[in-house]
Amino acid sequence: MRKDELTGLLRQPYTPERGFGTARVAKEGYEHIWFVVPPAPPEKLPAGIPAGAISRANAVLQNRPDLADASELDLLTAYLFARREAVSSSRMEGTWSTIDTTTFS
Repeated sequence: MRKDELTGLLRQPYTPERGFGTARVAKEGYEHIWFVVPPAPPEKLPAGIPAGAISRANAVLQNRPDLADASELDLLTAYLFARREAVSSSRMEGTWSTIDTTTFS
């Protein structure tokens, strides 16, 4: 990712007072390596966030069976979600495919 692709606030240089921004590695041989320090998460949820729905979804994910105890439906669902995630992340990298053309070994 290039620095000009970051949101405006993150393009700023990092300072301890600001708490976020871009920081360059200050070591010889690493002059072209930068880090993005994100802002701290909010202490309170912004209005309109469906915290109840997020909590219920988290509970469902926590109650999934272990791989050894999973049913065939559980395994199929997990496989489809993994394929969907692979397609989505590939699109972010500029590679286009569909779920039905993605294969895993």
